[in-house]
Amino acid sequence: MAGIPMVISHEVRSKKRGAASYSDADWPQFADTGHRIEATTGRVKEKFSKGPEFDAFATKLQEYARALYAAADGKNAAGVTQALTDMKSVCKDCHKKFR
Repeated sequence: MAGIPMVISHEVRSKKRGAASYSDADWPQFADTGHRIEATTGRVKEKFSKGPEFDAFATKLQEYARALYAAADGKNAAGVTQALTDMKSVCKDCHKKFR
């Protein structure tokens, strides 16, 4: 299984995060990314759990993924930016602890 960071395109992670606005083409990409990360994270918890602390990181990532697709569905640029920022933070914290 590819790692969760592979699901998030480089463009989404670096070029788009923090933008004041997004194009009509960006919204479906954000929504798709959120849905894919939510699903992938659920499988990671089921198959690769490393205990309660790991599962808590995975649960947070799922929450932020849901926030991403909700913000994308509402075309809420600030919400997308916040969700991407939160996702990056939880990924970094989890990888610091478990990689």
